[in-house]
Amino acid sequence: MMKEMYANILFPLALDSEFTYRIPPELTPAAVPGKQVTAPVGNHIQTGIITHIFDVPHTLDVPPTLEKEPELPSVSDIKNILSIEEKLPVIPEKTLQFWHWIASYYLCPTGLVAKMASSSWKFKRRAPTPQATPQATSAQTPAQAPDEPLGKESTPLPLYLQLGKRTEIYKKEILAATRAGKQCLVLCPDMISCESVYNALLPGLEDRLFCFHSKRTTKELGRAKRELYAGYPCAVVGMHQALLLPFTHPGLIVVEREEHPGHKKTDALPLLHSRDAAMMLGHIFASRVILGSASPSLETLYNLNLGKHKAYPGIPTPGIPTPGIPTPGIPTPGIPTPGIPTPGIPTPDLSSQQVTVINTSLSYPTVSATELIDFRTREKIDQCKAEGREVLLIQGDPSLWEELPQEENVTWCRPFQTHHHLKPNTGLVCFLGMDVFLSGKNFRATEQACHLMADLLCWAAAQPTAVTEPTSATICVQTSNVQHPIFEYLQTGSIYNAFSALLQERQTFRYPPYTRLLHITVWHHNKTTAKEKTNLLHSRLLKAQTGIRIEGPFEPTVWHSLHFAYRLQCTLPKTSKAQAIKNTLAATIKTTPLAPARYRIDVDPG
Repeated sequence: MMKEMYANILFPLALDSEFTYRIPPELTPAAVPGKQVTAPVGNHIQTGIITHIFDVPHTLDVPPTLEKEPELPSVSDIKNILSIEEKLPVIPEKTLQFWHWIASYYLCPTGLVAKMASSSWKFKRRAPTPQATPQATSAQTPAQAPDEPLGKESTPLPLYLQLGKRTEIYKKEILAATRAGKQCLVLCPDMISCESVYNALLPGLEDRLFCFHSKRTTKELGRAKRELYAGYPCAVVGMHQALLLPFTHPGLIVVEREEHPGHKKTDALPLLHSRDAAMMLGHIFASRVILGSASPSLETLYNLNLGKHKAYPGIPTPGIPTPGIPTPGIPTPGIPTPGIPTPGIPTPDLSSQQVTVINTSLSYPTVSATELIDFRTREKIDQCKAEGREVLLIQGDPSLWEELPQEENVTWCRPFQTHHHLKPNTGLVCFLGMDVFLSGKNFRATEQACHLMADLLCWAAAQPTAVTEPTSATICVQTSNVQHPIFEYLQTGSIYNAFSALLQERQTFRYPPYTRLLHITVWHHNKTTAKEKTNLLHSRLLKAQTGIRIEGPFEPTVWHSLHFAYRLQCTLPKTSKAQAIKNTLAATIKTTPLAPARYRIDVDPG
């Protein structure tokens, strides 16, 4: 008589755990971890993924925060797997490992990660390939950095690339990876950036490059998934969702504009950050990871200082030692060499760029919600239009985003959409509402303003300066608070010094990247209920004695809901004990009777 076998199955549902099912004897030979199966869940039939197979009923490891282990399921209560979906792809072991990391780090059910990924794994595979099976995937030789010897299994440190025009280096890296039979992923913060990077990379990569987002055709998205699962060397440009595509052996992962807040997912669980998730994906597959931007995020700068990241070889990062600078006079393809300019890859000198700071406290008439533009800014706009050039106005006050005035040759945009509207013919860029932007209750506001201005300075430095071309664009900022430190950095051309000052400030007040933040938001349509449940949770968290700093409750500054919401902010140490503390917090929240109110946990909020 054949011994009964059991499997733990992960369903794409908002469930905190996996379920144990019996494998019928006729299905046992085909049942392996990663296979997609159908099984009853309540009154419905669901498609799930086998994660573990055992010869006795089994439960997953219990979090250390629980006082006692759950009881093993009774054999009579265990239901049977109905079928194995042979036509659907097999989920590799490393991919399941990545999903479990997302759920563990961002404190959300693994089922929701599987739900987010399910659309990327629902296609009819061409034929089983050696790369597609979990066993083959785990045994593959991982990708190495170009400067590492072949056959040496290790995870290279992430590289930071600080440059204005980065796509040429991206293309060089993608070509090298695909020639080596590897797959590539380029992550962008938004859909327009995806299209822009895709179009820049397309020449020379036509049959090996895919753009993956919701506005692309179903046929194109399906082809991208099948090509990746079949193991073909190709590259994908996408956003958060692209992290969960069926890669078999990714050799290169690029995070474009790594400092952009658009990389933080905010609409639905899991609330992951593309940059951090990309680095973990690269760690699991031993892939080469490149973080690119015109100015580094404070998290990246912090890791560069600690030696956890490396500067991209041959591209100096201000204030960071750069290994691998080419020897003068010996050019390296695609890397600037002193004295030998590399076409298409300029290294701009931002100190030569000037920013005009307009003090609106001296304006007459006074700048207001009805009169947004200072008279000195208006003069610059008129002069720019007289030259036949375009004007870009950035509105930093979110209360004015809905009704922006229309004017010929003048484009209005929100701060984090600035890079979409910069054109060769743009002659003036002016940041309005900077005071409101900097005064927002967001500890990242000054950092984000520095990133925006660094992008503008980098773009202006790369503009034509020949006699036959128009002069470089003028950049100006309207503010009534000229004493803010950012304006000193802007006027002296030492914008990168601002990041070092911000790091020192974060260290003093124990904010990220020196610590980790965790936001717990409780909401309900009744204000009293929302506040009472938040206070109850606050008291329970204090009794848990985790030793962390818990602040609040306070009302969120931005909350896209008609419900009343209150938030608690937890500051965790950046140590090896952080995950254990997070598990304790999650267990405490689950055991707190918050119903009928609802809650959401946001790890590393943007």
